[in-house]
Amino acid sequence: MSLDAYYRRMFDYYDGAKHNFDYNSLRRYAREGFHPFLQPIVEEARRLFAGQRLLDLACGVGNWCRALAPSAGSIVGVDLSEKLLDIARETTDVDNVSYFCDDAMTLARLPGDFDACFHFNFFNHVPHANWFRFLDTLHARVGSGKLVIMGAQKLLAIRRREILTWIDEVEDPVQSNPRGDANYHIVENTFDESLLRVVMQTRATDLRYVELPSHDNKCAAWYATYRIP
Repeated sequence: MSLDAYYRRMFDYYDGAKHNFDYNSLRRYAREGFHPFLQPIVEEARRLFAGQRLLDLACGVGNWCRALAPSAGSIVGVDLSEKLLDIARETTDVDNVSYFCDDAMTLARLPGDFDACFHFNFFNHVPHANWFRFLDTLHARVGSGKLVIMGAQKLLAIRRREILTWIDEVEDPVQSNPRGDANYHIVENTFDESLLRVVMQTRATDLRYVELPSHDNKCAAWYATYRIP
C-alpha cells in the first residue's frame, strides 16, 4: 500500500468507518472521556501548559482539548475529519477551545501562533517513512523553543490481537505486527525511550520520556516532553 493510500484509508477510518457511521457511539465517547489511567498525563500537561496558547494535533472528538482547557490560556484543536470536529464542537462547552480542520501532516491552512503543542495517539499512526517529515513540519510551524508533549497508548500483544478488526497494511521496517509478518498494521507503532531518542536525534532538547504502567494487562501508555531546538 502506498503512503497516500495509507493516509486515505486512515482518514476514512477515523471519519466514521470505525463505528460503522454510528456517531452516537463517538458522542458517547466524547462525553465519557478517555480512561482514568491516563490522568497523570492530564495533570502534567495542565501544569506545563498553564496559561499558554496550545495546539492540539489530531484532536478527534476533542477529549484532550476539554481535559486541558481548565489550565490552558487557549486551545486550538486540529483534525482532518470534519465529522469528528462536529462532535468535538457539540460536546465542548468552554470559551477557550476552538476547532479547525487541517491536515496534521502539513498544517498548511492553520492560522495563529502557539506557545506549545500536544498530540496523543497520532505519531504512532505515522509510518516510519514520514516520521521526520512530520516532525520537521510541526517544528517549523510551532517554532523554536516551544514545548511539545507527545504520547500514545501502548497496546499489549493480547489486546492488539483483539482489536485488529481491519488489516490495512503498509510496509514498515521498524514495526512488525502481532501476527508475525513483515507488515505494519495501521493500529499502532509501539515506541520506547530508546527508539524515540533515535527518531528525535537533534530535533529535541530536554527530552523526557515517561512510561505509564499497564492497565488490566491490556494497554499501557507513554508520553514525552521536549522543546523544539
